[in-house]
Amino acid sequence: MKKIIFVISLVVIMASILLYFDGNFYSSFFNYIKCESRKTCLHESAHQYDYQHGIISESNEWKLAVDNYQRHALDGYTDASQVPVETVLLVLFPGIGRERNVSLNPFQSSFWEGGWGGYTEYYASVINYTDGNINKIPENLRRFYDMEEINTTTKGLGY
Repeated sequence: MKKIIFVISLVVIMASILLYFDGNFYSSFFNYIKCESRKTCLHESAHQYDYQHGIISESNEWKLAVDNYQRHALDGYTDASQVPVETVLLVLFPGIGRERNVSLNPFQSSFWEGGWGGYTEYYASVINYTDGNINKIPENLRRFYDMEEINTTTKGLGY
C-alpha cells in the first residue's frame, strides 16, 4: 500500500512540475507535449513520433543518413546566398555541425544532458526548420518521417 501511495504521489508531483516548466517540451514519460506555436508544436510532435516509433533518432540508419547529408548538403552551391536557410541551419546544427548549446538553467533538459543538440534534437529540428513540409526535408531523410501523423498531432494541439 505504501508503494502505491508513493508512486501516485511521485506521478502527481512530476505532473505538477511539468505544468510549471517554461517553454516547449515533450515528456516521453507522460507522453505530454507543451508548445506555444506551430513551429514548436511541429518540433515537439516530431519528438513524440520519434519516441513512439522506437527512438528513430538513435538508430544507426538515422545517424548514417544525417552524416551523409551533412557531408554533401552544400555540394553544387557556388554562391552562399543561394543556400536555403534550412540547409544552413541543419549543416551548422549543435552537436553535429558544431558544439552543443549548454544551458546554465537546471530547469532545462540541456543542463542535465550535456547541452542541446545531437541526433535526437536534429530529428525534431528538421521538421521545425522545414515547417513540416516534406518537400523541404532533405531527400535522404524523408523516409524517417510520417508527416501525416506528425501534422495530425500538431493540429490536435491547436496549430
